[in-house]
Amino acid sequence: MRFTIKGRSHHLTQESVRESLAGHRPARVQLHWVAVAGLHWPVKQALELSIGLYRADFTTDTARRIFQQLGFQVSAPATGRTQRRSAPTTRRPEDVTDAAGLAWRNLARALVTPSLGRFVDDWERGLSGATAATVQPSDGDAHRMAPESLVSDPEAAAELIEYASLARRRADRLSAVSTATAVALGLQRMLRDGERILEPPNLTGRARPGFDLTTTHRRAQFVIGPLTSSNTVRQRRAISSVVRLALDTSGAVPELWTSDPLFADFLRSTDETVEWGLSRSPRALREAFEEAYSSTRIPVRVFVNGPAGDVALRDLSALVPQARLID
Repeated sequence: MRFTIKGRSHHLTQESVRESLAGHRPARVQLHWVAVAGLHWPVKQALELSIGLYRADFTTDTARRIFQQLGFQVSAPATGRTQRRSAPTTRRPEDVTDAAGLAWRNLARALVTPSLGRFVDDWERGLSGATAATVQPSDGDAHRMAPESLVSDPEAAAELIEYASLARRRADRLSAVSTATAVALGLQRMLRDGERILEPPNLTGRARPGFDLTTTHRRAQFVIGPLTSSNTVRQRRAISSVVRLALDTSGAVPELWTSDPLFADFLRSTDETVEWGLSRSPRALREAFEEAYSSTRIPVRVFVNGPAGDVALRDLSALVPQARLID
């Protein structure tokens, strides 16, 4: 899609928007948003990152219209009755009551059950033949785990709705929590005797300056998630991570840890060029590569099997098998 702002022509696609936002964090949404990759972004921040134009140079309505025409879900246009979305009122886990604890447990049961249909059928059978009198909990059993307790305790039922709704609204956080847990657990199993972490490790999985892990023995980068042909953002992150590690002159062991072992084969065999892999990276990294290795047009496989041969390609799922489940 082509459009003009301030006399300058710009071209955007859904893929280019996703790639531009990768590695950034959405600011707090005040009113208008665009949904990209499961996250709600303030529309002006998203357009600023996508086209590199200062947000004061365009209006919110312009940004909304552009993203809507690209096919992204956006907030409704402003009206006199528009209200800002309030924060969820669900109480925090540390404040749980008995009813809230029951709600959390039943939500967990619903998530891990092999058949949700059968799970709900159990609820239905538990209510078969019930009356207003029989569904009321008796003393001492209001929080039992029987299926009918989900509705026989109104407070627990209300909590379950709130928690389930909160989990759906904040689904993007689940991936971040999974990534942080996998990396933290992996650190426990990869550090050697006498090895000490020098800088706080990057547990978010988002790109940031420096290395994801710096210890007395190693420099490491993490790429969490499966290798797919459509996720070029993750492919580029793996390539740029190898470049960053290869350029390091500290003498520490350089390691790239991925949760999908297919990344090692990809890096050793792909015909994509380093130029393509660094196309979304900071200019300073591209310039450092050119200074050290000349042209960025070298195929990635040639670089990985040659100049970057000292970079160890490690499999995080060998230490934390559950890491392969992270998408």
